[in-house]
Amino acid sequence: MDTNDLNVIHVIITYDSKHAVCLCINERINRGQIQQYSLLDYSREHQIELQGDHIVMNEIEQSDKGDVLCVPYQDNGHLMTVVFDCQGNTLSSLDLNELIGLDKQSKPIMGFFQPMVTACFVKDDDIYISVFHRKLIKQYNFIYSYKEQQIVKEVSTTDVNASTMLNFSIKSFYNTDLQEVYTFYR
Repeated sequence: MDTNDLNVIHVIITYDSKHAVCLCINERINRGQIQQYSLLDYSREHQIELQGDHIVMNEIEQSDKGDVLCVPYQDNGHLMTVVFDCQGNTLSSLDLNELIGLDKQSKPIMGFFQPMVTACFVKDDDIYISVFHRKLIKQYNFIYSYKEQQIVKEVSTTDVNASTMLNFSIKSFYNTDLQEVYTFYR
């Protein structure tokens, strides 16, 4: 894919200040890329290609050291998360529909880049993942270990009674003092 065809929708600097990571998308051809650049020599270090029917993503999370990153994304109801390190190794590629047994009816909202999935690193570099199913108006969340390649805290389900299909989770944060995760909704 020619990078001139891509729009950058989100950029972070890793906590170690060695890398810039960008989410890029071309809605016209339904392709996206996660690109990583060196802040030492400004070269592109690696990229992850995403292709599908309707790719949406808008969040990059990183471990406390900034050496492991996570990007939740969606392809027209197919909810996914990719975990990779700063050396370009994919550590885990999660099919959330399959992992927690969800259908593909929770489609993205046109004009929004929210994938209906949020994530954040928690204690021991495990990853808290929250999935909002728009049709069922339910939130599914669990903790996943990319090191063990498995769910380490079982999936819990919450009915989001005061919500509609136009509401969705937009960000999850980990409170290190209380060891709690907070998920915020639109």
